[in-house]
Amino acid sequence: PKSYFAGASLLLFFLMVFSGFGTRLLSTVIGFAYPSYKSFKVLSSLAGDVDWSDTEATKLRIDAVQTWLMYWVCYSCFNLVEWFSDSLLYWLPFYWPGKLC
Repeated sequence: PKSYFAGASLLLFFLMVFSGFGTRLLSTVIGFAYPSYKSFKVLSSLAGDVDWSDTEATKLRIDAVQTWLMYWVCYSCFNLVEWFSDSLLYWLPFYWPGKLC
């Protein structure tokens, strides 16, 4: 049943996070995969037949694009800082599980 699958997935997630195995991978996937998908959806909504005369819908689309662009700028800055400070951050206990929160 679906409840067993959900429970097993949740248990695997917690084991990965608190054992230290795979937390870096999990953190990267959560911070990159979902936002990539949402950004792609926003950009693909701008392609094709768009009624640009509808100012409210246009404003919503532009706001969505600005939101995801801001996310990617912040994500890049944090990754750059993290890349330089990785040797120090590695020694902090529960850094990667904390980053997932």
